[in-house]
Amino acid sequence: MNPPLAQPRRKRGAHPLPIAPTAPYAHGGGKPSRLPDHPHRRLSWTAPLSLSGLFRSPPALAPFLPEQRYVLLDLQAWKKEEIIGGLLLRVTLLVLQAIFRPNLPFNLTAIAALLRQLGDQVLREQELGRILTYATRAGQGLSVTEFAEVATAADPERGGTIAMTLAEKWLAEGLAEGRVEGRAEGLHVAIEDALQDRFGDAGLALMAQIRLITSSASLRNILRAIHLSTGIDEVRQGLEGLAS
Repeated sequence: MNPPLAQPRRKRGAHPLPIAPTAPYAHGGGKPSRLPDHPHRRLSWTAPLSLSGLFRSPPALAPFLPEQRYVLLDLQAWKKEEIIGGLLLRVTLLVLQAIFRPNLPFNLTAIAALLRQLGDQVLREQELGRILTYATRAGQGLSVTEFAEVATAADPERGGTIAMTLAEKWLAEGLAEGRVEGRAEGLHVAIEDALQDRFGDAGLALMAQIRLITSSASLRNILRAIHLSTGIDEVRQGLEGLAS
């Protein structure tokens, strides 16, 4: 016969403390996400606040449905200093709060800087990846420069390398600036941002030629060249080399 499971001791007459389930969320109050079908886009909470509200059943079965309720916490109504707790929990809630607020890149940079407190390098990179993934897919998007600034805030020494590694991975999957329209389109968007950031209108003038290129490998090489080049002439020469 198996021994009974050990039970925590309680004082006679004492009752277990209740646990109140909570669901933090942030409604979209600003510009809509660049993902038009994102479930958080400009929406308030619409789901039932109890488990029983999720069921469709005859009235006779109502007494047998779970009635557990949860507390809904709208993070948009909170001040930043009111969000406390462990570092990873605080970072998660701050990102969720900031995702639809104005000045997303500025706010994400400040939040990412909190990750410097993590002594575990691997954990820091994982959390940074989650922040950038969520911002890219759920928010209003980040430019290439903003993407790197957020990463550098979390890790001044390796942030730039981490950002490029993540960017190249997502761009290869067609995820750039919150788009999921195919690899080439995603790379075109990233290249356009990079050209504008580095060379302004002169850089944008190259896009007509670049949009004719559909090879993901060639487009990734162009993106890397833009970041490593010392001037726009080097980028032009690289494009001429691809055309020849």
